[in-house]
Amino acid sequence: MKNDIINRLNTVRESSLELNSFIDESRYFIASEVAKVVKRYVNPTDDEFLTVGMMAYHEAIKSYNVERGTFYAYAGLVIKRRIIDEIRKTNSQKQYDDFNCDDNEMIPQSINKHYDDELQMDRIAAIRVFNQELELYDIEFSVLEKKTPKNSKNKHLFQDMARYIFNNLSLREAMIRKKKLPIQELCHVFDVNRKKIERKRIYIIACTLILDEKYDSINMYVKKEVSK
Repeated sequence: MKNDIINRLNTVRESSLELNSFIDESRYFIASEVAKVVKRYVNPTDDEFLTVGMMAYHEAIKSYNVERGTFYAYAGLVIKRRIIDEIRKTNSQKQYDDFNCDDNEMIPQSINKHYDDELQMDRIAAIRVFNQELELYDIEFSVLEKKTPKNSKNKHLFQDMARYIFNNLSLREAMIRKKKLPIQELCHVFDVNRKKIERKRIYIIACTLILDEKYDSINMYVKKEVSK
């Protein structure tokens, strides 16, 4: 999924036609992000703030890189800041008119820093939540790196197990409720002996939990080991 959006972004950046098509396809996403800021319904085909949101989305497409987290999380932040800027501009036009040229040149740099600050806060909060969730399984966040398989083949095998659990709602809910892996099921499906799974219990559980979209903001820090 992550590679799909990156490939799409690379394509639309090279073609104005593809770019316009991608933005148009994303109208409902853009409208929903704008609505979060203005606190009202935003028509995805006709609204005073929709144009600003679409311009912000275009900006996000051009400026996004993987270090900023997931694309849609980043795009949402860009849209949020541009809508806030527009509201401030509308309500305080005189204050904006008093800005000199140097002030205006500083605005993009200041906004970019704000995006980075917000992303960092999101990541800190997500890591805290992830750590708390791991504790329910008697797992410490600090041991994850140590528990990561060194062998690439084994790593992919255990990641496949995690995806299997995550995509099977009944198995995932059972794991969350019992705080145990469905070892018997995994042994049967993946034709692996019980001891091999038990030795990597911590890694498989962490892989399963991190696939939840609420942890998207820490994909560059944790998911790089569990979802690539």
